[in-house]
Amino acid sequence: MSKLSNLRVIESDTQIPTPDPVVQPHDGLASLFTVDQLVSAHPNLFPNGKSKVEWWLRNRRMNGFESCVIGEGKTLLIDANKLYDWLTKS
Repeated sequence: MSKLSNLRVIESDTQIPTPDPVVQPHDGLASLFTVDQLVSAHPNLFPNGKSKVEWWLRNRRMNGFESCVIGEGKTLLIDANKLYDWLTKS
């Protein structure tokens, strides 16, 4: 008997949701996000909305998140390349 005989067939009209993109390192201006853009682009990383990113921003000098931020004052952009490095460092 084949090992495949125990597999269940998914009906053709069943829609399998595609996974949300994960922050991956890339180059160029496409890697710069505002807080809202970052949260909406990666909802699996931020299920509670932008509160986690705002906390990182408020405490960026203590937690090292400052290396991911470009700008000062009202206009802050987050570099996805540096965010990826910051999230994956141990």
